[in-house]
Amino acid sequence: MQQRKNQPKNEAVFTVPFSKWERTSNYIGEDYSEYYLIIARTRDGDALERSNFEATWNIFDDNNVNYIRPTFTHWACGWIEVIMIHESNIDDLKLATKLIHEPLRRYPLLDEELYAECEHDDNTFWCEQCHHDTYHEGGCRCSGCWSEV
Repeated sequence: MQQRKNQPKNEAVFTVPFSKWERTSNYIGEDYSEYYLIIARTRDGDALERSNFEATWNIFDDNNVNYIRPTFTHWACGWIEVIMIHESNIDDLKLATKLIHEPLRRYPLLDEELYAECEHDDNTFWCEQCHHDTYHEGGCRCSGCWSEV
């Protein structure tokens, strides 16, 4: 079998596991079709979505990954923020595969501590709303609170 020119022996071909950004027919903003979508979050995202997005952001910053983070408005969820890597950044795409894609295939959280912080923030917000707006007989019964009023 003959090797192609400039291809090192025994080097595996890298297949990008991420999807490319696609323009919808009614989108009139900037074109990101040369970018791979790594992760996204929405205004209404839950603790899991938010913590994985922030963990990806932290991991990329710690590893000097070259990425962009555009935000799009959306009629249903308010906004969508994404982290994307340009198709020409093969080394960064390989790193994103190793540090984001592969770990998420094995386990749904990138950072359990960050997830716990996001859950705590959610519970604190709803408990504060409950305590300020509605008093229940016998105390607050919102998720994670169960405190006396």
